[in-house]
Amino acid sequence: MSNLALRLIPLLVLACQGASEVDEQDVSISPRLSTEPTTSPSSEPGPAGAGQTAPSKAYGGATLATASSGDGLAFFSDALVPESAHRDPEQGTFSKRGSRYELRAGRGKQAFTWAISPVDGSQLLDVITIEDDGARVRPLAGANAIGIGAPRIQNTRRVGKSLEVTYDEGLTMTFTAYGRSLMVELERTGGARRGRLEFGLGGVIAEQDASIDRILRVPYFDTSTVAALKVDDEARFLSAWLDPAFSNSSQIMADDPDRRAPGGGRYYSQHARYLNATNRLRRPVRERLWITWGSELAEALPSMNRAASPDRADLGKSFYLSYTNTPFEKAADELELLAGMGLEDVQVWMHHWQKDGYDKGYPDDVMPPRLEWGGLAGLRKVRDTAAAAGFGFSLHHNWLFNSNRVPGNSLLSSVGEAVATAEGGQYLKHGPALAMVDEVEGEMHDKIGTRGTFSDSISAGYPLVDLDKDIEDWGLQRGPLEAYRKILERLRAIHGAPVAGEGSLGGGNVLWSGVIDVMPGSLFVASQPSMVGRNGRFADVIPHFALGRLHDISVRAGMGPPRRFVAPERWTMASGFQPSERDLVMSLTALYGNAGYHWWYQLTRPGTAARDWWSGREVQTALSAPGRAPSEVRYVDEAGRERSFEEHLVAGGDFSVGAVRLRLEWKGGGQLWVNLTPKPWTPKGRKESIAANGHLFVEGAIFAGILERDGSTVEVSHGLRRRFVDGRGQRVEEGGLATDGAVGMLPLDLGTDEGWHLFPIAEYTLSMTPPSREQLVELSYIELTAPLITPGEWELVYLDAAGLECHGETRTVGADGLVIEGKDLAWYGAVSVRVRPM
Repeated sequence: MSNLALRLIPLLVLACQGASEVDEQDVSISPRLSTEPTTSPSSEPGPAGAGQTAPSKAYGGATLATASSGDGLAFFSDALVPESAHRDPEQGTFSKRGSRYELRAGRGKQAFTWAISPVDGSQLLDVITIEDDGARVRPLAGANAIGIGAPRIQNTRRVGKSLEVTYDEGLTMTFTAYGRSLMVELERTGGARRGRLEFGLGGVIAEQDASIDRILRVPYFDTSTVAALKVDDEARFLSAWLDPAFSNSSQIMADDPDRRAPGGGRYYSQHARYLNATNRLRRPVRERLWITWGSELAEALPSMNRAASPDRADLGKSFYLSYTNTPFEKAADELELLAGMGLEDVQVWMHHWQKDGYDKGYPDDVMPPRLEWGGLAGLRKVRDTAAAAGFGFSLHHNWLFNSNRVPGNSLLSSVGEAVATAEGGQYLKHGPALAMVDEVEGEMHDKIGTRGTFSDSISAGYPLVDLDKDIEDWGLQRGPLEAYRKILERLRAIHGAPVAGEGSLGGGNVLWSGVIDVMPGSLFVASQPSMVGRNGRFADVIPHFALGRLHDISVRAGMGPPRRFVAPERWTMASGFQPSERDLVMSLTALYGNAGYHWWYQLTRPGTAARDWWSGREVQTALSAPGRAPSEVRYVDEAGRERSFEEHLVAGGDFSVGAVRLRLEWKGGGQLWVNLTPKPWTPKGRKESIAANGHLFVEGAIFAGILERDGSTVEVSHGLRRRFVDGRGQRVEEGGLATDGAVGMLPLDLGTDEGWHLFPIAEYTLSMTPPSREQLVELSYIELTAPLITPGEWELVYLDAAGLECHGETRTVGADGLVIEGKDLAWYGAVSVRVRPM
């Protein structure tokens, strides 16, 4: 996605098809009852192997009408209803108390009061007070509207169970409570207007018995943050966000929580801007705001009430290879070698394949593939190699860019200029994109034989807004949102699953999860650029939203590219991990229930990717499956005391990498320990010591993790069939398999014969100092002892990358076991060895 990400962090924008005033769409807040019509994707996961089915040929002759999903924007709005409103959708009635209106919300000891005191003037949003057991909190302190003048109240009344405040010039504000959430709607009748218009939601101010503890950056809740407060030593959580599928604004931006708000407050919410079109007009006011005051973190987060992506069921077990800037012949050789080292269920995302290179020629001038890399024949060889190995094969493309500056196809700014990209191109209008997608993507599929697709930029956040007065939905956020959803549906019909997209950098997780199948699991919060250093590995370690909301509707893969995880404050193209950083990625991948992922760049060694696959295979396959959720998440201090998230918060606990230890108990069985500190940790009741930045997962026959033994970090993983050990240059032994490098093992599937298929991992990069100084680990021996091998005659068959025999021999095995030398493997050109009794 390149530099588009940096543009989307401060610019979260969308738009709506139709006239400037659209019919209001009700938001369903019935617990877990979807408003999806029968034409929408089923909420049931697809059949096993759905991600491996051949795509349909439905793209032939498709039109804009047939591409429509027919369910409008409810899909997006319903997901943003807070969990609080789903848990308790009952509405209370506002009562008048002097000059203000009150509503008692919550239940029992958790009850509190919403107090509304409407005022004249531009600060009409800063009229809400939360009163809770002696505490007073202003959730929109300092909220201000620029460009609406100083509206005066004409009438205040109760309409049903809502409070309605009518101002002059047709402005109306309505307050409706659902459970512990308050929905505020603000609208002004009339046509388009002129001039600047902006709404700032302000910050939070705590008074009397309340105090602001901290502002939480919840991973994958990437449109906003959550304010954590204390009331009588109990935790409270406050959130506030605008609904982009309801809004008439042109930009929604997350405020920077690292900045202090006026009056001693803290920023945690958003602000919205209405931009002028090329005719200098802007849209009238129309906003929906959700505010939640929760006693649990979960209440203050979006419910994500939507169907799972159509092909979610089996895609968590895939391992996603994100190829970047790798010539075709080299890529084909590498994929053959990976298959020879035992990898399976791999999905290839091929970047940099386009005719003129990365981020060039979009959307319709990308064929034929890069001639200097072998052109169409070269790319087909990569595809054929992937297919022979049973791997999926997707091509990267971008439907937000008009790289060739085709006249009339570019987004326009308020002054009528085409909006330029950082790469020198321009941004593409959503209308032409939807009109071209079938022809362009259909040619790619027909000529290259894709199985799956990777669409860059769309799922990173909100599509950019078009200010061209000559399009029907100018200046709105809603039109591109629905248009790009239709584009993704077309991509699914053309290429089949998985439909993949850019790791979220600007709100994509809350918008596009469930629309797409999988995205790299980049940890970002969409705020101002000054906060970029708090992303990636600097994000708070809070797995609740990922596991409780997103897990079952779409897949996240790994932690995203190393440059975004390791050093987001520098946005570096870091060419490799240090050992601790790589271990941290593996452990966080397990913690967030993500699928396997490897970012493949020019200097990647196949052994490095193969090692990641073997090491994480058991954990990632088990935890990324739909339906997996923890029944307990406990933070563990140095004394071994376990606390819930809320208890850890109140106790002043740290949520930063470097200070966190967790234990997760999984529904249906399974325990995961994650040690994100620089010291080894032996959990209570366990004999194993978990390495710094390591983890341990135990479930049934599965035992896997990054451990410390005799002062060295080692990796082990075994399940019902698969075994893996990695000594990182030091001897490691696990259950009769020993080595000083990394080796995977499977039992032979040859009827009743006993024996093993050994996969020595080719030399891999343990660490790297830029630009290219590597510390390599190369296996020098494999040793098999009891119970894996018994004395007697054994046959050894050495196989090359293609699985063909390159050497065979017979060994007599004694009580000391069997040793296979690494130098023999190199001499024979072998990639794997079959060992079976004679």
